[in-house]
Amino acid sequence: MANEDVIVFDTDNAAYMKKAYTAALQSLFPNSLHVTCMAHIMNLIGDAFRRPFDQLNAFMLSFSQMFYHAGSQKRRYLQFMSGKHPTRQKATMAPNPCATRWNSWFSAVQYHPEHFKLYKEFIEMEIKVCGSSAPQSVERLHEMLQNEDMAQCLQVQLSIMADKCECILQLLDIFQSRKPITTKVFDYFEDLQMNFTANKELQYESCAEHFEGLDVHHAAKTHILNLVHLAYRQCFWLHTHPRLQCCDEFDAYFQRLDPAALKASACGMVDLDVFWDGLLERLPVLSALAKRYKDVIVNSADSERSNSLYKLVLSSRRRSIPNSNLKALVFLYHNQRLTSEVFERDELKIDCGPDSEDEVEDNLDT
Repeated sequence: MANEDVIVFDTDNAAYMKKAYTAALQSLFPNSLHVTCMAHIMNLIGDAFRRPFDQLNAFMLSFSQMFYHAGSQKRRYLQFMSGKHPTRQKATMAPNPCATRWNSWFSAVQYHPEHFKLYKEFIEMEIKVCGSSAPQSVERLHEMLQNEDMAQCLQVQLSIMADKCECILQLLDIFQSRKPITTKVFDYFEDLQMNFTANKELQYESCAEHFEGLDVHHAAKTHILNLVHLAYRQCFWLHTHPRLQCCDEFDAYFQRLDPAALKASACGMVDLDVFWDGLLERLPVLSALAKRYKDVIVNSADSERSNSLYKLVLSSRRRSIPNSNLKALVFLYHNQRLTSEVFERDELKIDCGPDSEDEVEDNLDT
């Protein structure tokens, strides 16, 4: 592949990545354009959204740490959940809310409300089993869940967040897919902005269902609603992000270059292939570039996860592995996961990877 064939340099929003492109790579790839990864932007929004919930974050972190390299506790947890839900096919562990896995925190938020009422009993059982050697994470969870007011507040926050984060989780999955969505990005973010606007001043009546059956004090209700308001206000910087201000530019092309295409379109939706084919004689270079850019994948999820996978595969127990074998293992493991997801889902959704290095190595060894 020649340097002229590179049309997109897709990275996160880090300053050193921008400098690397403007100072060196832009001259090496003359036909390229620097694009900020849309999944990275959504991750920044998600970070801002979950930041106000200190109590909830502490709970989820402690719950995850409880099972960190603790195989016996994992087995007891799965057995406990299987006993409580005997009709289900298989009990599962809670997703690990890791900061480097973009959708894992929201996946964990959606997991916990369904099982939260059982946690107190399980933690009490763990305290009895472990005795004086109980991990600090178990002791912190025991302290949280024994406090009835705190436990109810956590339950309400989990319920609200599981409901409200659905749109963020959907966009994270869309922006991490391998489907070209360049021409739809503005519409996606405009819908998200409308959702944030509607929830900035969320009233109690709109989320009363999350408090049903719980004796939550008025002060606690007010505090929880204020946290939700703060989360939405912190995310409302979205509409000022320069990467998302593209609608006016699109309209300018349609109105000035080929207004007939816009008038003839159904419901205002223009077929971009037809539009740029009609301008091929007038703007041959721009038409060719536009038709190439409209199908660009605007995320760097695959490359970032392949780099992370190298670190997981090359663990402390694999330091002597040859470089050729390392590349082959990464290739096989990465594509094995993608192939299984294609058959299991209607749409391709890139998973965040395993929960630990042990899980990677167990899968690779088999």
